[in-house]
Amino acid sequence: MFLFTLVLIPFLYALSKLLFRRKRSPPIIPADECWKTTRSEPADDSIRPFTISIKENDLDDLKARLRNARPLPPAFGTDWSYGTNAEYLKNLKTYWEEKFDWRQQEVAINRYNHHLTNIEGIDIHFMRARPSDPDVRDRARPLLLLHGWPGSFFEFYKIVPRLTENGYDVICPSMPGYGFSEPAEKPGMSVVVIARIYSKLMKRLGFEKYVAQGGDWGSVVAGALAYIDKE
Repeated sequence: MFLFTLVLIPFLYALSKLLFRRKRSPPIIPADECWKTTRSEPADDSIRPFTISIKENDLDDLKARLRNARPLPPAFGTDWSYGTNAEYLKNLKTYWEEKFDWRQQEVAINRYNHHLTNIEGIDIHFMRARPSDPDVRDRARPLLLLHGWPGSFFEFYKIVPRLTENGYDVICPSMPGYGFSEPAEKPGMSVVVIARIYSKLMKRLGFEKYVAQGGDWGSVVAGALAYIDKE
């Protein structure tokens, strides 16, 4: 009898989940709109080359902020129980102020091609890496990689070479307001709207069908893309 109960309970649980599970409703796709309120000239919908190069005075400003930062005494000792370890934070500040080389990072980031294109009024940044072999490049499978919060396109860099070597055309956009993509200037920017923007990006690149993968909020956007580009 005990063995029968052990078998019956999981069966009844699985049956109830099958019979009473709620069907997920598809997301409501809002109407297209312009997310820029300060631009008066017509938007340029071309795909423009983009090189990441931060102005020197911005880097000087960052170093000045680090140099002028006032250290706080540790709260109740030096461990991590009440926030960031004070000694660790001090060493991190010193590293950023004296050792971190942003220009070297720019070289690494610009290893792949970067672009800007205006979609729904805002400039969307994306990185693209294609197979080096021309024969493979022409029939490469488009792969859209989507970061989340607080990530960026750069988190995919280590895997990009393996993907291109295996015949993928990799596209990594920056979410609106992240990295080098412009933010919306009014409320309403949602994961569904971001998915629609990415759908337009892929069509602008000439792709009607593609594979999408996302992490964190990127996975939610990828799910919305499955509804928008379900064909």
